[in-house]
Amino acid sequence: MGLYGRILVLLIAYLLAIIRHGSSELNKKKTSTKNPTLVKSASDVTDGVGLLWETGEGEFLCFQVDGWEGRGDKVVLYMAGLMGSRLESFRSSASSKEKKLLITIDRPGLGCTPTWGEGGGDTRYVRVAAAALGLVEGLGVGGRGIEVVGWSSGGAFALAVGARGGEGGGGVKVNHISTVASDPQWAVVSWPTLLANPAHIGLYAVVKLKVPRRIIARGALLVVELLQGLEGLLGISALRDLNYNFGESMKNGMESALAVAEEIGLERSKEWGFLVEDCCREGVAVTIYHSRGDRLVPFAASSDLLSRIGVDTAAVKELPPDGFRLFEEGHLIMETYWELIVEG
Repeated sequence: MGLYGRILVLLIAYLLAIIRHGSSELNKKKTSTKNPTLVKSASDVTDGVGLLWETGEGEFLCFQVDGWEGRGDKVVLYMAGLMGSRLESFRSSASSKEKKLLITIDRPGLGCTPTWGEGGGDTRYVRVAAAALGLVEGLGVGGRGIEVVGWSSGGAFALAVGARGGEGGGGVKVNHISTVASDPQWAVVSWPTLLANPAHIGLYAVVKLKVPRRIIARGALLVVELLQGLEGLLGISALRDLNYNFGESMKNGMESALAVAEEIGLERSKEWGFLVEDCCREGVAVTIYHSRGDRLVPFAASSDLLSRIGVDTAAVKELPPDGFRLFEEGHLIMETYWELIVEG
């Protein structure tokens, strides 16, 4: 398809998005949890619905648990990618939920989690990590330690949880961290490498061109509308899965989009508020999943992050070392390997 053909498809998709906005059954399904229940103790927890937890800062964190009734020994805390939501738990099969307790969260401003106020100087990564560990401790399910999984932008949040919980921070010990196609600290990546993918133009605009976050936020909303339009036009199942998450994550409109813009800016920062190396404490296993075909977060861009958590990136090209798993697919490897990665 030529350039004009692609432009035409995008225009048609955008028109369909406008027509479908606010009226599709898919959107209604994604926003089914409008008033999540406030949980004050483990006795208030219900499987498979949006719940609210009050953090130590007095903020609120929306979360969902799957497998609560069985409550096996394995507890997995999952951090979604940028514009993802707690609803990614839908990928777990019924048999999988019988084997483990899965906890998924919405980050501040996304999904059912309201926007948080200033955090006294702590970064978004550190604050979310502390809140997530406090949640696990409050539910009384972290006694034997937990496993943390982070996909794409969620990888940095998983590492933050690992850095804080590696020594039992907040009363919960982190046993295992898995990052899946994780974003690195983009500050160490050259702009030419970064801009090899057009998806990072927004990041360049925020940091280098000083474009106001509100403009970038409007771009994020446009992306969601385009994806919804393309799904209606082409009926691609992968887009349906993306929209299932994006529709929930971005349901608060500009408020959600500004939260996304904040995360984009933070990824480019040289200071994440924690040391990645702190994840590698004795007794904490780290597994890295990446893909040769990933154009959104190319392996070359992640080499700094990988080296800091003990992966010899030079050896990866020949023979992946222990603790590293290399696939052939693109950035959406969670779509295919959810059970493998989350089950571990």
